[in-house]
Amino acid sequence: MVDARLPRGPEGFSEALEYAALSGPFDPRAALAAISRESRQRAAEAASALAAVCDTNPDESDTWLLLAPNRQQVLRALRASGRLQDAIERRRTDSAGTITADLLDALSDTGAFTLQRVGDALGSAGREVLVRVATVLDWAGEFAAAAPLLESSRTAIKRLDLLARGQNIREQPFVGRASEIKRLMSLLAQPVRRNVRGVFMSGPPGIGKSALMEQVILRHSDEFGSVVVRLDFDRAGLDVTDLRSLTMEASRQIADRIGNAARDLFDERLRTAGLREGSESVLETRRAFPESLAATLARTLEAAHRPLLVVIDTLESLQARGETHLRQLFDWLQLLSGLGVNRMSVLVAGRAAPPAEFDRVVGDPVVLEGLSEPAALELATRLEVEPSSRHVVVDRAAGVPLAIKLAADIVRSDGIGALPRDRLNPKLASAMLYRILLSRIDDDTLRDLAHPGLIARRISADLLQDVIGPAVGLPRFGDERARELFDSLARQHWLVEADPSEPGFVRHRGDIRRDLLPLLYQDKPQLCARIDREAVKWFAARDDDASAIDALYHRLQLLRRSPTRPAIPERLARLMDAATLQELPETAQVMVKQVVGDFSSTSPNLSGQPSWSDEPRVVRDLVNIISKADWAEGRALVNRIERTSGIDPRSRLADAVRAFWWRAGQWYDANWLLRERDRMGGDDTDLRQLEPPLAVARIEMRGEYGRAAQLLKRPNELLRDTPLISGLTGISRYGGLAFRLQRVAPDMLGSFEIEEAPDPVQSAFNRWSAEGPGQWDDGAIEFVHRRLLSVGVSLQGPARPWVETQMMASLTPYAGMVVNLAQGDRLLSSRAREAVATLLAGPHSPLLLADEIAVPPHAGVDIEPITAIANAGLFAEWAEALGYVLEHPNLRSIGRAADNWRRTIAGDWKYGPAVPRGWKPQLIDEVLKARIHRHQNSPAPRELAFIQLSAWVPHLGSGEAVWDLIQRRSAGALASASRARVEGGFAAAAAKLRQYKVPTAFVPSIITLIEARY
Repeated sequence: MVDARLPRGPEGFSEALEYAALSGPFDPRAALAAISRESRQRAAEAASALAAVCDTNPDESDTWLLLAPNRQQVLRALRASGRLQDAIERRRTDSAGTITADLLDALSDTGAFTLQRVGDALGSAGREVLVRVATVLDWAGEFAAAAPLLESSRTAIKRLDLLARGQNIREQPFVGRASEIKRLMSLLAQPVRRNVRGVFMSGPPGIGKSALMEQVILRHSDEFGSVVVRLDFDRAGLDVTDLRSLTMEASRQIADRIGNAARDLFDERLRTAGLREGSESVLETRRAFPESLAATLARTLEAAHRPLLVVIDTLESLQARGETHLRQLFDWLQLLSGLGVNRMSVLVAGRAAPPAEFDRVVGDPVVLEGLSEPAALELATRLEVEPSSRHVVVDRAAGVPLAIKLAADIVRSDGIGALPRDRLNPKLASAMLYRILLSRIDDDTLRDLAHPGLIARRISADLLQDVIGPAVGLPRFGDERARELFDSLARQHWLVEADPSEPGFVRHRGDIRRDLLPLLYQDKPQLCARIDREAVKWFAARDDDASAIDALYHRLQLLRRSPTRPAIPERLARLMDAATLQELPETAQVMVKQVVGDFSSTSPNLSGQPSWSDEPRVVRDLVNIISKADWAEGRALVNRIERTSGIDPRSRLADAVRAFWWRAGQWYDANWLLRERDRMGGDDTDLRQLEPPLAVARIEMRGEYGRAAQLLKRPNELLRDTPLISGLTGISRYGGLAFRLQRVAPDMLGSFEIEEAPDPVQSAFNRWSAEGPGQWDDGAIEFVHRRLLSVGVSLQGPARPWVETQMMASLTPYAGMVVNLAQGDRLLSSRAREAVATLLAGPHSPLLLADEIAVPPHAGVDIEPITAIANAGLFAEWAEALGYVLEHPNLRSIGRAADNWRRTIAGDWKYGPAVPRGWKPQLIDEVLKARIHRHQNSPAPRELAFIQLSAWVPHLGSGEAVWDLIQRRSAGALASASRARVEGGFAAAAAKLRQYKVPTAFVPSIITLIEARY
């Protein structure tokens, strides 16, 4: 039932809440003025209550903004009591600003916000007015008479954005290519017959493919009213094998372009986004073609009477993903055609033509060469090249548009004599002329710094010294030399310009940067990524907004090389200007727009939602939630934070969110946010200032993920200066951190309190270190045997060493993390219950690989299933295997950490390259080696292999089904392991599989099937 009551609070709170609900951003002093005159104490109490339901810094000002759910609750209560109109009139008598007056008009159906006038504005108003309309209608919600036009206002904004993009393209200098445009338009006009085919064009970098493509898209849209879907396979997240996401991306773009008429498509896309389609595997869900969504897509296009134009701008990126990906793309398009997308054209551009064997091509590919001489001369004229130099510029640039621009720069600065004597190869012209431009720099060191150092958005002397120089491999130079190099760079006015926002910085000239930035990233991708990584840390260490934007900019540029999503603070995203945004890869642009609530993004509108920043109250709430282990409440709060704003990864709030994720079992998420902190230059000097749960969580993560070197340099200070002892958990006492501490400071673990259970870390050092007795302690073996008995499994006589080692794995400290994780993911508990039946009972249990272990015929375990699997010593292998099959990043992250611990317990040290003294390195661990031997010595090894595969993940059915999935997903790992088997035996093959992160549980079966050449 909808709550129609005002929230309770201290005296004066309800009046302040009413004021806030009928305001846009407001001055809290005005909202609390009445109560302030009566009592300062009551005013403070009311202010505290009001702050709890407001964004207290919505636009970097002193104003507050009531949160959307609370606004709706107040308006609902006022309407239910019949007081809404009176409250509106009272608010009008106060000094309401323009945006508040708009809100009051929307709530009372007057002024510019009547249904009629808003409808009229949608067809004629400018973008600024439309954004204002959408914002106010979003605040007013169902209480505005014009509420039905909210989505229409957002659609109108999208329409204006598309028109502005088209106008921007029309204003760009474009000459020639008339015959190519005519040819491409003719080919695109050919109807789809039996098979979907594509129109291909190719040419070297800088030849003008993208500019020509934009002109063709504009003409096609103007002539046919086509709906354009752009598929950029430079984006790490776009994959032709993921039919679900591919269809959703196409649907998103079509809905954006068609607008209100695509409402059914919008709704079906949202339904598909939350649908698992009954599949047990995330991978299979992604590969399944969403037929219902595609059919709705087809009906939407048909109803709009508009054709579809699919554009692929980077054919080489698609082909680099795999030899079959181009054909798979067209197979997907064929599926769309089969469901009714009959009016479809496909335009594909790349550096090279499609493979000769690819037969789904309309006509012959259009191969771009240099501009014709008249067109090239016209471009040179537009670039203000002197008449006497134009023919030479055009000749030396081989007609390549970008090369003509660069040659024009050279001639304007240094004269015609600075150009090469001979005509350049068209494929190399742009890069060669850019290097000629750079060669005009007399200083060799500065030339090395400029290419590709100019990918940096802004450059200073210190940046040259600290970032670009080391990245390009130059010896470190001093302050005086850095200033000298910077001053020399600043004099290259053809290349850089002064940064008006901050003295001491220059930036790449915009007209050159726009065309050359993609070439720089293509020419030296690894070096560019290195510069971006270091620039993130360097700029993040500064404390001004411009540098914070630079740090975010370079973090987003790293998406060209890695699909890992960055943390994007909303405040910085809003400060990023359009020109800067356009320099980013498309996937980064989409992420930024989502954070700021851009109406064309894939996320719902978030404008007006809170910017959490370093909100102390939220941090306190999360600390309390962690202490109470209230994971459901914590997830609700963290999800709200994620929905409403990006998180600054170096903030106290990020520490709180990260610690919550860590304790709640969301280890992949927690590690991602920690990596983002590290990328932004964060260190661990602030640990002593953090609340104990936050500090200990970060220390534990350092221990698990191998970034603990700085902490472990001075272990005594770690204990003295951090709350590690007072905040000790099972993970910090018995997990990866404990192994690392035992290696560097053997006596340190003695200062920690220990449980009644044996200490697995000390036991492992006793077992595997030359300084220990070389065997497991009898007391420890007796303890883990009791754990086996608790799940109905027993020992029949003395256990061999490897069996004792397997039993010691029951001391894992990681199972509780998955128990916590499963509270928010019921599927994990369900899969654990299924696995108990095959892992702990029956003839297929992996435990039966040890002859001395007896398992019951049927599982009758009364304890929680994940705990039961852990007590049997099989938790690490099960968690890692299930995470792999489900493609569950958090489960897989815990599973890998747990298996690193298990492998170390079994003799294969996994906590850094520095092995403890006397610990003999092993290629694979003792338990894995024994299991492989048991498989090989089986009278029916292939049958056993399939039985064991099925036992670990029984929900997939047969072992053959598991093997099929492994072959599809880890083909490269299997090929590499096969070669290693020939060269180094089964241990080498097993090590290679683990190197590729193939789950340990599957390795014995895979080795068997490789040897059988199955």
